[in-house]
Amino acid sequence: MGWRGASKAVPAGPPVCGRCEGRIAGSYVRALDRDWHPEHFLCGGCGFPIDGCGFVENGNIAYHRRCHDDLFAPKCFYCGTPMAGKYLRDAWGAEFCEFHSTELAKCEFCGRLVDGSRVTGRATEGGLQCNVCRETAVDTPEDAAPLYDRILEWATGRTLVFPAVPLRLTDLAGLVSNSSEPKGNRTLGSTRISTETCSGATVKVEVLSIDLLRELPAVLFCAVAAHEAGHAWLRAIGVDGLSPAEEEGFCELLAFSWLREQASPDRDFYAERIAKNDDAIYGNGFRQVRALSGVRGLAGLVESLRNTKRLPATPLGDRGVAV
Repeated sequence: MGWRGASKAVPAGPPVCGRCEGRIAGSYVRALDRDWHPEHFLCGGCGFPIDGCGFVENGNIAYHRRCHDDLFAPKCFYCGTPMAGKYLRDAWGAEFCEFHSTELAKCEFCGRLVDGSRVTGRATEGGLQCNVCRETAVDTPEDAAPLYDRILEWATGRTLVFPAVPLRLTDLAGLVSNSSEPKGNRTLGSTRISTETCSGATVKVEVLSIDLLRELPAVLFCAVAAHEAGHAWLRAIGVDGLSPAEEEGFCELLAFSWLREQASPDRDFYAERIAKNDDAIYGNGFRQVRALSGVRGLAGLVESLRNTKRLPATPLGDRGVAV
């Protein structure tokens, strides 16, 4: 397949037309290793003569460039235009014209473009939520309860056991005001903690609740719940000396580990987003703790935190594969 030019020539002897098989008395087109009456060298798409304007060959058939693009070029997911030149593909496999990436708004959660037709959206706090995320949105305590129980069961299976902590669905303002986590990333969840001190020393720490943003799609809801369960467990066992990057990195590792144990494009997308996060605390912290888990394993990190209240040191020369 390729763009080629058809040539007209005056034959030395009468050639035979590749379409009508008649003798050609005058000028003719030489293309596709055959000779043609000019009026018989037709586009395989529209059926009209190509008439010396150049053509695209595909499967030994000639096409006008536009006809070839209409038939064979990938179509934009959003506007349906054939894309013969540069185009983009999102994490979900949708291919689209490059200019849509700046023309259309993105879903606040999954990043899909929202165009009002193929992928519709509705306003949510801080942006838009696409119809795909909307299908599994966790809006009520009844929606949240079985998913939260699933995450607590998963955490228990990794010996992350802590006293029962209520789950609350809340709005963005409530999350931001109650969160003790480092700012910078979009706030999707927080762990509310009460600390009692006496003469400057901490005498009691209580986890009051795990708060998650209302309307999260189910997969993201579970990942954020796994992250916040990490904070709750750390407080429950008395770990309070980790740096922000160490604590957030460990909690992100829990969310990442849960996602990697699932099997769907949604889960792959959110796991990749954790892995490639460029935030100095969440992203760098995750990569540092993940590298450590490659040597010690997640179970080794959990054991060290429980017994020493610190992440384990990494002996020089130890090698492993990150989870």
